[in-house]
Amino acid sequence: KSKMASDQFVTRELNENELTSLYRSDWLGRKIVDAPVFDMFREWRSWQAEPKLIEAIEEAEDHWRVREKLGLALRMARLYGGSAIIIGADTARPSMPLTPRSIGKGSLKYLTVVSRNDLQAHELDRDPSSMTFGEPIRYTLNSNTGGAVEIHPSRVIRFIGAERLDRLHVTDGWGDSILAAIYDTIHNAALSQTGIAELVHEAKVDVISIPNLGGHLGTPLGTSQLSSRLTVANPLKRINNMQLLDADEKWDRKQTSFSGL
Repeated sequence: KSKMASDQFVTRELNENELTSLYRSDWLGRKIVDAPVFDMFREWRSWQAEPKLIEAIEEAEDHWRVREKLGLALRMARLYGGSAIIIGADTARPSMPLTPRSIGKGSLKYLTVVSRNDLQAHELDRDPSSMTFGEPIRYTLNSNTGGAVEIHPSRVIRFIGAERLDRLHVTDGWGDSILAAIYDTIHNAALSQTGIAELVHEAKVDVISIPNLGGHLGTPLGTSQLSSRLTVANPLKRINNMQLLDADEKWDRKQTSFSGL
């Protein structure tokens, strides 16, 4: 007869719009996504090589904004469950494998950051002996210039948010948003804060008991007279810090206690 006998955990699928709204409107959700990434890239990295080589590498990193794009890709992955950086080299055939040793100086054309919602994964590798087991065999990116463009996985640097361990049941090759597991906690925190903030407007309510109130409100003249009566009484209380009442009227104040909230 235990009520807990029927309890169970249910996975809630968060769509792109809901995750975007959570990130843009809730400070806690945004901080959970951003803070680890900002801390990771705060001091960036240092190279160990000849000074001229280090200078060339750092100049290339600055030119291609590697630090900024890596940070953006990681934040997207944490928020949406996945992201990627597309390597734009040998761009005439993006559907063919990218061979690093065949790329010469000046061959890199772009590094483009996209979220999992922009890059569609197809046909996961199900060969358990493969180095890319569980990863997509090919990708498709919708382009404004040439329609859908097929991209080879060797041109895609993948980033996963919260990795899914049920890999055989994953159909799109991506992970979960890191906010999915703590969504209810964030929601409850925001709801509690909003509820307490709403109570501030009701922290003090003046209650005036008027005999035969229904009779006064039953006629237009009575309603007008009562409205004028309260309109005059309220400024008097604010200016003089006192409330003027008839002998048969009663005044009370209801205050909300915030202790414990």
